[in-house]
This record gives sequence, structure tokens and C-alpha cells, in this order.
Amino acid sequence: MKWTYIIQNKMRAAFMLFIVIVLVLINNFHERNRLDKISRAIHSIYEDRLVAEHYTFQYLQYSQKIIEISASSEMESISREELIRPILDQAKSLDTVYLKTVLTKDERIEFNKLLALYSNIEYAAGDKDFVAANQKSKETLTVLNALSDIQIREGSLQMKVIDKLYGSAALSSNFEFAVLIIIGLIIQALVFSSKTLQVKMPNDKHNLN
Repeated sequence: MKWTYIIQNKMRAAFMLFIVIVLVLINNFHERNRLDKISRAIHSIYEDRLVAEHYTFQYLQYSQKIIEISASSEMESISREELIRPILDQAKSLDTVYLKTVLTKDERIEFNKLLALYSNIEYAAGDKDFVAANQKSKETLTVLNALSDIQIREGSLQMKVIDKLYGSAALSSNFEFAVLIIIGLIIQALVFSSKTLQVKMPNDKHNLN
């Protein structure tokens, strides 16, 4: 019978529509996951790279001040120590916030070097050994440059991740567009097939004599 054939086609079309909808839902889930990763990457660039780079610049200013003070022979030893101590205290307060950022393995190694150097500076200044304090302060500049390079490198890696995720999101968007077209075609096929299903009423006309 023709009507059974049409119903079978509709069931196949409905099943195909269900599969397409499932694919859309799966794609939507992956797209949200990609958006979350993009958000985390952008957050990491700001919090763990740009902010950390700002902290590095502050450390650099502290080191330069200590270099200037420790190299000044016009000041008395007590005066130089009194000027260096609050700078080191500021550096210590910065240590806490810097450690709240996400440190890579290389970054943690360099940061530990920086902490050790500032500890040596504090010890040397306390002993009025400003030559050693000056030398250690200059060594911090090399470490700070290394930390700055790490921020740039890690920020660049995060940007590559974001670019890759955006490319994947574009493909996902194209996929959804294609799926919507397929859904439209299936719905159209269902509508047209329903018009072909016509119930033929039996012809029971009798001649009445």
C-alpha cells in the first residue's frame, strides 16, 4: 500500500532529524567548551602574564634604586641601610602577590633566584657591605630580564592557543549552518510528503430504483 510506504519514509526522515538534532547538541557542547578555554586563556594572559610583567617592572625599579643607593659613597653607611631596608620590604610585599599568579617551571626557578638575591642584598646591607649589595642588585637585573622573556614567551603561546580555538569555533559555526540547512530540507520533505498522503474514500454509490 502506498500509505504504508509514505509512513515508512516519514519515520526514516524523523529518525534522520533526530540524529541531526543530536549532532547539533554535541557540537554546541563542544563549542561551549572551546569558549571556556578561550576565556581561560585570555584570563591567563592578563592575570599570569601582563600582571606578572607589571610586577617584574616594579622589581626592576626596586633593584635600580638599591643599585643607586649602594653605589653612593656620599651617604653614610647607616643612611644607606635605612634607605635600602624599606625598598626590600616593598619587594617582600610584592613577592606575595607575584606568587598568586600561575608560575611555569622555568619561571619558578628564576623567581627563586630573585628571592635568594634579595635575601643576599638584605644580609649585605645589614653588614654595611654595600659593594656586595650593589653586585647582587645588578645580578637581579639579569633574572628580571629572564622573567620578562618568560612572560612574553608564555603570552605568545597562549595567543596561539586562542587562534587555534577561534579557528575551530569558525569550523563549528559552519557545521551548525550546514546542519540547519539539512534540518530545513528534512522538514520540507516531511511537509511535501504529507500532502501526497490522501485517503481515498470508497465509492459506494448504488443505483436506487
